[in-house]
Amino acid sequence: MFTTLFAGWMSNNRTALVLVPLVAGLLCVASGQAPAQPRGALALLSPDMPVSLTDTPAGYEIGTFVGGPDITLGYTVLEVAPDFVVLEDIAGIRQLRIPIYAIKAVTTTALKPKP
Repeated sequence: MFTTLFAGWMSNNRTALVLVPLVAGLLCVASGQAPAQPRGALALLSPDMPVSLTDTPAGYEIGTFVGGPDITLGYTVLEVAPDFVVLEDIAGIRQLRIPIYAIKAVTTTALKPKP
């Protein structure tokens, strides 16, 4: 019954023909969300970050350096998602997509700047 009344009201009211699509469009734009930041072990990683990669029997260990000079390491982070990370080797030839369950640890080494 409501849909019949609404359809009849909409067909007779030109304002509704303009307002309904406008409101629907605004709701679609307003509902857009910013990409979620990864949590957990991958929260320390960000794209274009140089990292080292060590393959241990328990899984991969990803290492980063903080606070020191820019150091070129063996890999660069291309993408960080909640359940995987994509690394590219220093030559730019090989990309590695590592699932979260294959990562043992993400380590951060704090370097003191030279005085």
